[in-house]
Amino acid sequence: MHIAKFITILVVLLTIVGAFTSPEHLLVLCVGLTFAAGVWLLWPTTDTPLLLMPFALQWLQVAVKPVETAITRQPLQDLSDYGEILAPGAWLGVAGVAALGLGMWLGRGGSRYDWTATLARDAREVWPQAMVVQIALFLIVVGHVLAIAAAFSGPARQILLGFAGMRHAGLFLMAYWCLLRGRSLGLLAIVSLLEVVSGLTGFFADFRESVLTLLIAAAAARPRLQLRSLLALGLAAIVALGVTVFWSSMKKDYRDFLNQGSQEVVVAQPLGARLNYLGKAADEFNANQVQTGLSLLMARESYIDILAATLAHVPEVVPFEGGSRLHDAVLNMIQPRIFFPDKPVTPNDSMVSAHYTGLPFNLAKNASISMGYLAELYVDFGKLGAVVGAFFIGLLGGRMYAVLRGYRGIPLIFTYAAMNMSMLVFIFFETDLVRFLGSALTVFAACLILQRLVAPRALLAMIARVPEAAS
Repeated sequence: MHIAKFITILVVLLTIVGAFTSPEHLLVLCVGLTFAAGVWLLWPTTDTPLLLMPFALQWLQVAVKPVETAITRQPLQDLSDYGEILAPGAWLGVAGVAALGLGMWLGRGGSRYDWTATLARDAREVWPQAMVVQIALFLIVVGHVLAIAAAFSGPARQILLGFAGMRHAGLFLMAYWCLLRGRSLGLLAIVSLLEVVSGLTGFFADFRESVLTLLIAAAAARPRLQLRSLLALGLAAIVALGVTVFWSSMKKDYRDFLNQGSQEVVVAQPLGARLNYLGKAADEFNANQVQTGLSLLMARESYIDILAATLAHVPEVVPFEGGSRLHDAVLNMIQPRIFFPDKPVTPNDSMVSAHYTGLPFNLAKNASISMGYLAELYVDFGKLGAVVGAFFIGLLGGRMYAVLRGYRGIPLIFTYAAMNMSMLVFIFFETDLVRFLGSALTVFAACLILQRLVAPRALLAMIARVPEAAS
């Protein structure tokens, strides 16, 4: 049996049980069935779960508190962080995520071609270990170099950050090949550890993309319901959850350490000091901190409180914007700062959120709290407009996926590495429209350049240098 079918059946069964145990019967039923439908549609047996990844992460940020009602049997309103009525925000969130998934499915389009089989063939028969490892490490190293260079590149920063995502393409390439072939697993573990630690040294959770890449590569490489598949996926999931809980438990104190108490979003500590801090924190990590980290993680991941506050504040206090938020986001997207140096600076996320929710996010320390793209679409167009907007964002992601996947000029294993790089942009429900659309366009353009201009020439050069590589 394919793992997607097993997950779908399991989710449906758990949803039925949860709907009975929760006081919010209908909400829990809709939340669970939305996820089950997403798994069924976005992870077909002939393809990888790359489109399922952003859908699942966004669904999670809506589902945390409804699922909690099924576990604790508390009413949804008892879980409100700010005292707002949560139900309208939860229902808008569910509708928005469902529309997003539907848009992704339609945007991807139908295909009878077995992409999974071709992808596996590339890894098993065509590309040898030495070449795959060499290319993967090159992409990872260059991606990190570009990410560092972006901090000093001024108006070219967004462009360099778009190409810096190639480190995730490299990690997917190595992880998929190693897990499918069952070889070089020690090297993969070392590279993965370095990637996660590197992400932890920053101010924000930059390790998330690396952890998700490993999880998706494991699911793509081992899609059948077998013991080895379950072990690979289980290990990847445990690592993902463990690192995220660890980060949640220590990030507040760690950020105070990074900025030396200045309350600014800056890293004022050298790398050695950061690594020492992380090592000590990991050594002292215990069961109490696990519980604290889980609680903080659940509070951080849930975004229906912000949606509920926005629904209560707009248009009751602040009027609808009539499309100005989306207009500004599109204008920002089509005007790269490198060509438009006088473009206005993007407003502070916390200040924008405070304006439209009525909550004191402008007082938040060591954080930038965005209201999320769905809340911004609501501010522009109301509830129906927000759901329709989420559908078109999903459609955009699905079309990007289809365009990249449809190119046959390079082996499919390298194309899917680029697709992973592009789909990672869509994982964040909390991203504001300006950064979301801008990042999506920039990273997609970078993927096209790498896939259609750089990769064909680079791979031909490598084959010419090592003729037996593709034999």
